[in-house]
This record gives sequence, structure tokens and C-alpha cells, in this order.
Amino acid sequence: MGSYSIQITMDQDTLTDLLDSGFRLLVFKAVCTTMGGGAPLVWFQTTDYSLSNMVGWSTSTEAYTSPTTTTTVAQGQTVVASTTYSITAGQTLQVTSAAGTGAVVANGSTTEIYIDNTTTSEFLCGLCQQLSWQGVAGAYEPTFALPLYGGIIDVVTPAETVLIAFDTDPLTAGMAAYQLLSPALLVDFSEASETTLDVTYAINTNWAANTAACYTQVAAGQELVPLLFLQSDD
Repeated sequence: MGSYSIQITMDQDTLTDLLDSGFRLLVFKAVCTTMGGGAPLVWFQTTDYSLSNMVGWSTSTEAYTSPTTTTTVAQGQTVVASTTYSITAGQTLQVTSAAGTGAVVANGSTTEIYIDNTTTSEFLCGLCQQLSWQGVAGAYEPTFALPLYGGIIDVVTPAETVLIAFDTDPLTAGMAAYQLLSPALLVDFSEASETTLDVTYAINTNWAANTAACYTQVAAGQELVPLLFLQSDD
């Protein structure tokens, strides 16, 4: 089981301005999948930040289902992980009831997780992971939502790519967000040689990091779906 972390630092003026203006730190996580129609979910949010901040996570994963009457998720809508199961690459969550419950079995893949809907009911589904903030581990929270139709298998692979932003939109963990009001930074650990990376934030110039390929600047208002839902061969 691997682990990753991002150290975020800022100066005192930036910290004061962020807090006075009601900014919250938001974290999103990417996934590789062949299924379209997904919604990025806020993985973590806090206003309890300081001059030096550490976001971390491990590759431990849960699969979830959420019964629904529609697979269209609106901006700001909360998705609740109604049932969760510990799962890893090479395993399938077989959904066998209208409540979204089931069992985890082997699927023979080396990298992929399957969520197999053997019912005729419609669900939202996805993966949950545990983020640690300032070294303290939190709860497992959903990182995205995909439609899961009757008789369909969704194939997903966790991507060690995260998007971080300071934003004034009142979003909390589990809420869908397709765009943000502020610039964000996409950090792709598959392009990095380290598992801990350092970035800085300033109130007017926003995110800064070295020029390595693992960082992508994301403008305010940019669509998040193409950044966080990746093709399985990426």
C-alpha cells in the first residue's frame, strides 16, 4: 500500500486574506474509467489551514453504491456513499440488491476494480479513500460518482492525481463540482519521482511549483471533468 502527500505553504498576508475572505481549501481526486457521465466530488474541504499544511493519503480503497432515481448529479449536490466495501485492484463489487449491497470477489485483473450491477436498479457508484490532514487521518470519503445502470459493469482504476484549490464556493465533502471560482493546481504523481511534493500559494499570483511535468495550472471556471476522469490507458 503506497502513500502520497503534498505540502502547501503560504505567507502570513495570504493566510490572513484567505481567512478574512472565507476561502476554503478543496481537494479532488482523479480516476481512470471507461464510463462517461461522471461527477467530480469534493474529497476534502477545510478552513482550518495555516502557513504550512500537509495533505496526505494512502492507496487503500473502498467501493460504494448509492441508490438513486437519476444518475444526473448537479453542481453542489451531495452524493452519499450508502454502502461501502473494502476493495483493491483485481476485485469486483457484485451488487446484488436494490439497496446496493453485495459482495467482493476476484476478477483476475491486475490494475482494475469492477463494480458489477447484477440487478435492474439504477445507482451512483464510485470509490472512497481516506485523506489525512496535518498528519491526522479522516474518514473514507467518495472521490467521484459514476452512473451504474442495470446489468452494467463500471471499470475504474484509482489515479494518483489530485486537484487542490482555495475557493469561496461553499462546497463540502461529497458535493459535486464541475467548475471552481478560483485557480486550481492539478498534481499528477505518476509524472513525479517522489511521493511527497511541495507547492506554494499566494493570494494574487495563486499556485506555484517547479516546472516539472507533474503540475498543471487550472484556470478559474475551467471544466473539471476532463481533468479528473481519465481514460484507462492514460
